[in-house]
Amino acid sequence: MFIDGVSNSGTYVTVVKYLTNLSAVTKVQLLDVTPTGIKLRVTSMGGLLQLMHAINLDHKLIKSAKTETTDPNINLTYKWAENAS
Repeated sequence: MFIDGVSNSGTYVTVVKYLTNLSAVTKVQLLDVTPTGIKLRVTSMGGLLQLMHAINLDHKLIKSAKTETTDPNINLTYKWAENAS
Protein backbone atom coordinates (compact mmCIF):
# COMPACT_ATOMS: atom_id res chain seq x y z
CA MET A 1 0.00 0.00 0.00
CA PHE A 2 1.24 3.51 -0.79
CA ILE A 3 -0.16 6.45 1.17
CA ASP A 4 0.44 9.91 -0.26
CA GLY A 5 0.31 13.03 1.91
CA VAL A 6 2.54 11.69 4.68
CA SER A 7 5.43 14.14 4.79
CA ASN A 8 6.40 14.24 8.48
CA SER A 9 6.84 11.89 11.41
CA GLY A 10 3.70 13.10 13.21
CA THR A 11 1.49 12.21 10.25
CA TYR A 12 3.31 8.89 9.86
CA VAL A 13 2.56 7.95 13.46
CA THR A 14 -1.10 8.98 13.04
CA VAL A 15 -1.52 6.93 9.84
CA VAL A 16 0.10 3.82 11.27
CA LYS A 17 -1.96 4.10 14.46
CA TYR A 18 -5.13 4.51 12.38
CA LEU A 19 -4.39 1.44 10.25
CA THR A 20 -3.34 -0.65 13.26
CA ASN A 21 -6.64 0.14 14.99
CA LEU A 22 -8.77 -1.06 12.06
CA SER A 23 -10.43 -4.34 13.02
CA ALA A 24 -9.44 -5.95 9.71
CA VAL A 25 -5.71 -5.18 10.13
CA THR A 26 -3.35 -7.57 11.90
CA LYS A 27 0.02 -6.00 11.02
CA VAL A 28 1.46 -2.78 9.54
CA GLN A 29 5.07 -2.72 8.38
CA LEU A 30 6.95 0.27 6.93
CA LEU A 31 8.68 -0.60 3.66
CA ASP A 32 9.82 2.76 2.29
CA VAL A 33 9.57 6.50 2.80
CA THR A 34 9.39 9.05 -0.03
CA PRO A 35 9.31 12.85 0.21
CA THR A 36 5.51 12.78 -0.12
CA GLY A 37 4.37 9.46 1.29
CA ILE A 38 5.00 6.04 2.74
CA LYS A 39 4.93 2.51 1.39
CA LEU A 40 3.50 -0.02 3.83
CA ARG A 41 2.86 -3.73 3.95
CA VAL A 42 -0.56 -4.11 5.57
CA THR A 43 -1.67 -7.58 6.60
CA SER A 44 -5.39 -8.12 7.11
CA MET A 45 -7.58 -10.97 8.28
CA GLY A 46 -10.17 -10.87 5.53
CA GLY A 47 -8.08 -10.05 2.51
CA LEU A 48 -7.92 -7.05 0.23
CA LEU A 49 -11.65 -6.40 -0.15
CA GLN A 50 -12.30 -6.39 3.60
CA LEU A 51 -9.36 -4.04 4.12
CA MET A 52 -10.66 -1.66 1.45
CA HIS A 53 -14.12 -1.73 3.01
CA ALA A 54 -12.74 -0.94 6.48
CA ILE A 55 -10.71 1.98 5.09
CA ASN A 56 -13.67 3.39 3.16
CA LEU A 57 -15.91 3.60 6.24
CA ASP A 58 -14.46 6.76 7.77
CA HIS A 59 -12.89 8.71 4.89
CA LYS A 60 -9.50 9.21 6.55
CA LEU A 61 -7.81 7.63 3.56
CA ILE A 62 -9.03 8.66 0.12
CA LYS A 63 -8.51 6.26 -2.76
CA SER A 64 -6.06 7.90 -5.11
CA ALA A 65 -6.62 8.33 -8.81
CA LYS A 66 -2.98 7.23 -9.16
CA THR A 67 -3.71 3.52 -9.09
CA GLU A 68 -1.30 2.71 -11.92
CA THR A 69 2.11 1.72 -10.62
CA THR A 70 5.09 -0.20 -11.90
CA ASP A 71 5.71 -1.61 -8.42
CA PRO A 72 4.15 -5.09 -8.23
CA ASN A 73 4.02 -4.85 -4.41
CA ILE A 74 1.56 -1.94 -4.36
CA ASN A 75 -2.09 -3.02 -4.67
CA LEU A 76 -3.63 0.10 -3.13
CA THR A 77 -2.82 3.80 -3.36
CA TYR A 78 -4.47 6.25 -0.99
CA LYS A 79 -4.05 9.85 0.08
CA TRP A 80 -4.20 10.76 3.76
CA ALA A 81 -6.98 13.28 4.36
CA GLU A 82 -5.26 16.30 5.93
CA ASN A 83 -8.12 16.95 8.35
CA ALA A 84 -8.19 13.31 9.49
CA SER A 85 -5.62 13.69 12.24
